[in-house]
Amino acid sequence: MGHIMVEMTHKIGFPTLAAELEAVFKENLLAEISEELSQENRDKISFFILPKSSHRKLSVVVYQEFNRSLNYFRSHLLLIKRKLRSLYLYQIKNITS
Repeated sequence: MGHIMVEMTHKIGFPTLAAELEAVFKENLLAEISEELSQENRDKISFFILPKSSHRKLSVVVYQEFNRSLNYFRSHLLLIKRKLRSLYLYQIKNITS
């Protein structure tokens, strides 16, 4: 398809653009393809490669997991406290009546 674009730009009178397009298309043909993209089983891999800067740092992961665990522990502790309080109040009610 690149050669068609080069021919069209020549015909409409833009030889400089045609030369630039031709150079770019040749450069792309000669470009080396990374190992991730040149595998034969392309249907089993993802073409989206995340940069290292997008990954969470270890310190952030540890902090988030610690907070998640702490909140989980607090919520269960609160449930236990409520159940014990209701049990205590139930027993007091039965003793006094």
